[in-house]
Amino acid sequence: MKSLLRRIFNKITLERFPGIFRPHSLPYISGDTFRNYSKYVFDEVKTFNPKDVKKNDVVFVNSELVELYFKIQNPKIVNKYILISHNSDKSLSKKDLNLKNENIIHWFAQNLEVESSDAFSLIPIGIENKRWLRYGLNQRFKIKNNKTKFIIASFNEFNNYEERAKVLKLVSKNDLIDNLKFKDASSYFSNVSKYKFVLCPAGNGPDTHRIWESLLLKSFPIIELNSFTSNLKKIGVPGIYLNSWDDLVKYTKDDLNKEYANLSKENLDFLYFDYWKKEIESKFL
Repeated sequence: MKSLLRRIFNKITLERFPGIFRPHSLPYISGDTFRNYSKYVFDEVKTFNPKDVKKNDVVFVNSELVELYFKIQNPKIVNKYILISHNSDKSLSKKDLNLKNENIIHWFAQNLEVESSDAFSLIPIGIENKRWLRYGLNQRFKIKNNKTKFIIASFNEFNNYEERAKVLKLVSKNDLIDNLKFKDASSYFSNVSKYKFVLCPAGNGPDTHRIWESLLLKSFPIIELNSFTSNLKKIGVPGIYLNSWDDLVKYTKDDLNKEYANLSKENLDFLYFDYWKKEIESKFL
């Protein structure tokens, strides 16, 4: 009954009125956490006077609106500032990044598909925004279970059929991987927390909430290396990075146990907003 009421509430309020209920997810990271932190916001419900932007201010832009933002807002900003683009499945390519001018001190971009540099950095998608009252509720990440199982695959292949259907074919041939679907978020998190590794193929965008959910549950993502995931590796996101999904078959139980033991020693500070606040503010002039 609670689940039904939540779905009805989401349908008639949250989806129709995107301006209401935009809470942060502290201490964790999410699109709306970065949105709340920023001094100015340009998205589907908010805008600002570009003349108000001061030196080192942080501006948040919905990635879907990047091109529009650079047409109507950025040219009117005279002071140097930090840009965050987020809350969208849109990938940012070299073409998008060429819009940057000298007034932008640094651009932190979700779904960054070019190599991070002094001018651009990847910023994670993080967990689902709390406003949806589903997968992004903080209590989801307080589950503690012994890691008694190896690899779980639990994703909707239709979010990116070309990529995910290919992965599922490999899953069906591998006895170390359990392909499971769950009726609700509670069941999903409770089960994922029992696994050492989580398959994380790209979905609607290259970054997925699943990567960050898994890490918060002390499970590690298995990822295929590409232009986006190379940026994850560069910032120290621990996991198994495959040159090809076909390489999955090479891992034995002993291999996975050794990988898990080594990865469990890695620092996970980047899962928390305080880490990213320091990263952002380290770019201030």
